[in-house]
Amino acid sequence: TITVHVERDGDEDSDEEEGEADDNDSSVPPVLSRFPVPHTEEWWIIVGDEQQDKLMGIKRITIPRKGSVKKKIKIALPEEGEGALALKMYVISDSYRGCDEERDVQIIM
Repeated sequence: TITVHVERDGDEDSDEEEGEADDNDSSVPPVLSRFPVPHTEEWWIIVGDEQQDKLMGIKRITIPRKGSVKKKIKIALPEEGEGALALKMYVISDSYRGCDEERDVQIIM
């Protein structure tokens, strides 16, 4: 199990100026002109071994408009071997293009 800490980074004043969301909202509602029903912004955290082309763990989260979120992700680690395991972690939005993140993660076994 690994713990991931995700924090929203961006212009927090823009929502207050436009008056789109209350401070009590847990997330920012995306504007989707071609999607006919209300949609909640969600993110996917994907952890994998790029060298072996193997998915190790996946989790869907909602990031609050202000603040951050910590989530635990169960990942399938190999039973054999010692040393460091080099993985990739992707944070992918289901609502916005161009704001996905990719990070290198190293796990010491």
